[in-house]
Amino acid sequence: MKIFGVLFGLIFLAGSGFQAIKMLEVTPDQSLAKAESLMLANKLPEALAEAEQGAAKAPKDERFWVLQANLQLKMGSPEKALPLFEKALSINPNSVLAHESVAVIYANKRDWVQAEKHLQAALKVENKNGVAHNNLGVIYLEQKQPAKAEAAFQKAIEVDPRNGDSYRNLGALYRQQGDRAKSDKYLMNYLKLFPKAPDAEEIRAVLRKSMQSEASQKPDPQS
Repeated sequence: MKIFGVLFGLIFLAGSGFQAIKMLEVTPDQSLAKAESLMLANKLPEALAEAEQGAAKAPKDERFWVLQANLQLKMGSPEKALPLFEKALSINPNSVLAHESVAVIYANKRDWVQAEKHLQAALKVENKNGVAHNNLGVIYLEQKQPAKAEAAFQKAIEVDPRNGDSYRNLGALYRQQGDRAKSDKYLMNYLKLFPKAPDAEEIRAVLRKSMQSEASQKPDPQS
């Protein structure tokens, strides 16, 4: 039984409000704002050049390195993004964004040990992070630890009741374990939250089949 939908997504910055040192005519804050604007306009090489200039002038500000790394991810180069995230973490070991993003890179390489390590580091800093708890649950599933996965998905819902991925993943997990009632409950909750989700029709089909199976097993009152 597959886990429905895409469980991992690359994490990009949006309006992080970076700090920087002063430059001659253009301040680093302005330079960073320009880089972010270029990124939003999908002018990625220009945005990267701007971010690199900012990092050269403020090398101790990890956010310039994170921005460069995210741009490399957007350009499809995780192998170039990883050392940039690691540089950011060498400056600030508590960068949640960097830890989450590094975890995704390692997960995509199926290096579950490193992925778990960085998700745990992110959660140590920010325990009420539903995305990190959900992704940790996926890592546990990949490591054949369903009990830990279930706890992580439940924690994700506890800290973020609108975390659709965790409802969906719990539904899939319980179905794998043969607990159709629990599975249906979480899948229906997912559909209540996101009735127009890309996989909504697929999940509705699963639920219809479940209800039909249940109905066929009920005794005929006329027999």
